[in-house]
Amino acid sequence: VIPDPSREDLVCGACSAPNDANCPKHQAQFIEYKCKFCCSIAIWFCWGNTHFCDPCHKQAGAMAKKPVNELPSCTCGRPHPPNGTEHCLGCGYCRALASF
Repeated sequence: VIPDPSREDLVCGACSAPNDANCPKHQAQFIEYKCKFCCSIAIWFCWGNTHFCDPCHKQAGAMAKKPVNELPSCTCGRPHPPNGTEHCLGCGYCRALASF
């Protein structure tokens, strides 16, 4: 059982984004990251530097210890650094608007 996170550990996407990750229209409010370990959208930000999707977060310790060559292959088809590297996907709001 995973204990509830402390209030200090709860960080929104805008607050977990570096200063240079901004949308010209929406600033950092809707900035999204891919999971550091796979190609899913990250919903967790832990250890002050790591974005996780929920499945990878559930096995965070094991994922963090995996060699880069043992991480899942890319499944998203978007250009990004290899899995094992933090990567900002940009503004999720703008991306959603572009899909209509």
